[in-house]
Amino acid sequence: MQRMDLTVSLFTAAALLTGTATFFVVRRDLSRGAATGIAVATGLAVGLSFMFILYLAVVAWVVAIGAYLLARPWLKNRKLALLAGAAAYTAVAVLSAAAFVVALSNM
Repeated sequence: MQRMDLTVSLFTAAALLTGTATFFVVRRDLSRGAATGIAVATGLAVGLSFMFILYLAVVAWVVAIGAYLLARPWLKNRKLALLAGAAAYTAVAVLSAAAFVVALSNM
């Protein structure tokens, strides 16, 4: 039972930390309600993907935040920067899942 407790704790910590950090990153560009919605969605996405690709979900989140921060000064519409971050997260998460599938199939 202790392994399950550790897994749930890591899952919860990843979701809470990434959601909270996302809120503070996007709060400058969005209203409080929109930033909260983005943060909750990000926390859920990272938390759910953490169950399948473990630590790589957090790596995908870091790439997404980086893509958002890099795209923000170049794009006039801040929502396009959010879309760039979401696309980066999705791409890295899918590639991470594919890497896990390949690794597990070769065991």
